[in-house]
Amino acid sequence: MEDATETPQEEVNPYEFPVTNLYELEGRVFAEHWSIPYKKEESLGKCLISAANLAEAGLMDNDENCTRFVERVMTESFQKLLTSNAVHRWSTDIQEGIYNMLQLLVDLVAARLQHMPVHLTLMDVLAMALNPDCEFQYKNKSRRDRTAWEEKLEDGVLYTAAPANRTDQLYGWLTGLVNRFAMKGGFEHIRRILESDDLDAPSIAALMKPLGMCSEYLNVELVRKILTMGMEKSINYVKNLEEKDFKEKKVGSVSDLLTSMKLLCIHIWPTDTVSLDNLRLDVALRMLKSPHFNAKMNSLKEVAKLIEDATSVKNSRTKSPIPVETIQAWLLENRVLSIALEGNIDQAQYCDKIKGIVDFLGTDLSSDELTSIWKMQAKKLLNLIGKIGRDAKIPKTTNQLLWDLSHLPALSTHLIELAMEEHLAILNDSYTVKDQVKRNYLSKCVDDIKKGVCVLPTLKQLHQLSKNILKHSHKQDKSLVKCHKQALMSCGDGQLEQTTLVDARYPHSEFSPVIPVLSILTCRSCPVQYVSSHLSFLQYVLQDGVLYLPWNRAREIWSTLVAAPEACTLHWAVKVSFGAVIVEKTDLLGLDFLWQLCLNTPDETIASLAIQLLLNVSYTNLASRLKKDAINLHKKFIHECKTRLE
Repeated sequence: MEDATETPQEEVNPYEFPVTNLYELEGRVFAEHWSIPYKKEESLGKCLISAANLAEAGLMDNDENCTRFVERVMTESFQKLLTSNAVHRWSTDIQEGIYNMLQLLVDLVAARLQHMPVHLTLMDVLAMALNPDCEFQYKNKSRRDRTAWEEKLEDGVLYTAAPANRTDQLYGWLTGLVNRFAMKGGFEHIRRILESDDLDAPSIAALMKPLGMCSEYLNVELVRKILTMGMEKSINYVKNLEEKDFKEKKVGSVSDLLTSMKLLCIHIWPTDTVSLDNLRLDVALRMLKSPHFNAKMNSLKEVAKLIEDATSVKNSRTKSPIPVETIQAWLLENRVLSIALEGNIDQAQYCDKIKGIVDFLGTDLSSDELTSIWKMQAKKLLNLIGKIGRDAKIPKTTNQLLWDLSHLPALSTHLIELAMEEHLAILNDSYTVKDQVKRNYLSKCVDDIKKGVCVLPTLKQLHQLSKNILKHSHKQDKSLVKCHKQALMSCGDGQLEQTTLVDARYPHSEFSPVIPVLSILTCRSCPVQYVSSHLSFLQYVLQDGVLYLPWNRAREIWSTLVAAPEACTLHWAVKVSFGAVIVEKTDLLGLDFLWQLCLNTPDETIASLAIQLLLNVSYTNLASRLKKDAINLHKKFIHECKTRLE
């Protein structure tokens, strides 16, 4: 009979996470001179055992301290224990202690796999532990596994097999972890999850990654039976990806999934490796053609990774390179570089990936692709010239160079406008450029307009430069009046004393049925732009130049606009909202469909029209009372954009 006076022992709750050990472990792991305990009775071992108990009961994700351990402390601990160069200096006792911690990790992962969803962090750490190229496994590659797994596994069949060509590298500890994972039901859990219907790319990739890492040491026949159906479902999942899937962040995991599947195929389904490579390239091309920037960026990252793996001189068993010749042929046949150049080339990261493709292709680049690259380079050169001019103390040479470049006939409209913008940016600096220099360029602008040379960009330059001179003048400046008088004289033969610049460019059809200047210039820009620019400049000169437009000239301008609707489409005289609706309430029927059209349609033309319509009903065509609260209107629209993009 037991002594009644004996003090009863305090029961230990198996589902209470050891917080004290967690705090101690944090202090040791994240210190500058870190020291990680490797014994079962110490902090790391206790936390792993407790986490496994919680995972077995399905409570791991609900415990805040356990989650903190798994997501932060455990990951960092194994990162240092497995990949640090210090591994090679540690004693045998420490090596064996780390192996014991890895066994506890395997128990934790197998327990957590009993419950959904797949824990991505745990699977990543397991993949790191089963990587034969990590420092710890490489250091202990010659060790044997002394465990009698035939007695512990069902049917006595091992889940591992030593490679025939690597008899000197047994990797006994790695194979021991794999067999322990099988004994704990890990393979069966993976099969069950892969054969289910409710999966996404990150989950499938996380499940495949550990097996892909150690695929060289798996029992081919046994693992093939377990994973065949899961592999088929995974391949079908990738093949059936739709356009809407490409805009989501998780699509980036497709690359990791295909990489792991390729590693498995090399050793378990060797005849399927080529078809899997083709699928990988096909997905990359589909993502590159997607209108979504996220998909394009993921595609370029995948292409960069393929090129890096194919050209790497370092052999690795955890990489699955596609042959260089195959990648080159794919890039050229599908004009991958040309498609990429149509994307967001203003993004630095995007351009870096394109540069990698250019370096890889080298002399195989087509003339069209070289032309596209040259056009991109021309834009950057103009920006560089402009920067040099803005930084120079005397920017005379750069000013003249940009002026000459803007008058090159072979230059596109976009580059002409860019050259003019850089030229104007230099002239707008009132500290380094004197007013006389600006007035000289005013005269050049008027001369060009008189000659009919590069009229539209020059007129815009004249407008902006005039405004800049007036802005920086500290006294009444007559330069605008002089400029206007010069413009009057440039429009005709000097006989038209009160004619305006607009009158001469677009005379009344009664006086000039054929508009010779317009017919020459519309090859670059539409007539509407010319009319709008001329009228804007006329309005500015009349207001700020303190001039008046006589009635007869105003009547002639009106007659010109009405008589030549094909030249101006009456944009100056008719309100832009003609034919459009005024939005009185922002909660419109069909707005959700319009958002879906903007975000999901693969056709860029339709997407652009949908976006413009969305802006019209959200901003442009709102009633006056709605536009009064502009700040809240903007906040609401920006919040809606963020919500839709998540």
